[in-house]
Amino acid sequence: MVLTGSILFDNDGEEVYKAGQSVTGILKYNVEKPTEFASIYISLVGKGKCSWTLMNANPNIPPITLMSNKNYVYLTKNLVDDTNNKGPQNGNYEYPFDFILPSDIPSTYKDKYVNIAYKIVVKFEIRSIVNSVEKIKNEITVCGNVKPCSPEPFTVEFDKKVFAVTKRKRVEIEATLEKTLVAPGENITLSLMVNNDSSVPLTIKTELFEHLTYEASGRYYRFKNPVKSTTRYSSSIKKKEISKVTCTVPTLPKLYSIQHAELFTLEYRIHITVIFPFPHRNASIDVPVVIGETEDLLECHFLDNYEPAISMIFTKRKTEDSVEEKSSYSCERKAVEFGSIERMI
Repeated sequence: MVLTGSILFDNDGEEVYKAGQSVTGILKYNVEKPTEFASIYISLVGKGKCSWTLMNANPNIPPITLMSNKNYVYLTKNLVDDTNNKGPQNGNYEYPFDFILPSDIPSTYKDKYVNIAYKIVVKFEIRSIVNSVEKIKNEITVCGNVKPCSPEPFTVEFDKKVFAVTKRKRVEIEATLEKTLVAPGENITLSLMVNNDSSVPLTIKTELFEHLTYEASGRYYRFKNPVKSTTRYSSSIKKKEISKVTCTVPTLPKLYSIQHAELFTLEYRIHITVIFPFPHRNASIDVPVVIGETEDLLECHFLDNYEPAISMIFTKRKTEDSVEEKSSYSCERKAVEFGSIERMI
């Protein structure tokens, strides 16, 4: 090897770059003996790769590997041209660099099936009878911008028919999110208006889920996982009762929605379950929410086909009277003006 080098960044010790931000630094390298370079390309490269293997039950049929690739950014500059750095080089050299990340790129992410990565790559092509190439590279962590998935406030209405001896009774629920985009670590406030016209009591359960969608070779792989420590239960809502319930769904600082990747999405949804006593069946629905920061207020904290179970109607509603915030998850107070009971979970 005729040279050694390193890539140093000017981000004041910060570990994450934000989409739309400049990536600046200095390339330092040492050429051990006089060497003429045909080119020295310094590049900012961002790529995504998604793949998995399909196994066949028949051992005589080989497995199939599905794969998709995506280029998110490629910016490059040649440090050797007709006027610059011509002729042999020998000794120590330094070159500053400055690249601007696009604003519509996904965050850095890696798991078993997908890898989204960004790096600064320097490629030295040595001029000789047979050109040889040497590389220096350094990865960077990028935090992408996100956008709300729905208007604010966002309202979902759904109902459940409960069997009774005389006739079917109906439970009607209206769920409203005042904010459909929250910062990592910020609590999500979900307001529920519950009209329990049935003859049985019920309980509301809320839990945050992550929904992952992978795409490779035109095929999709989807699954979901519950987010730990985000489950909350309301107190019992009595039969023939109208209640206003405020649910606080926590998020974690390392949670972040992945958008703009095309071959992969990471979404979050609040799973609302209406729990009825046996033998009645529970009812559930998902409310989408985005976790992250917009381009104007981006501040990253991370380092490291959908069908509802019951009918629903999407409507855009005016902001309802705000509910007094409480730190307790089991606070209850009478609301004379509503003629109902107001709870917080």
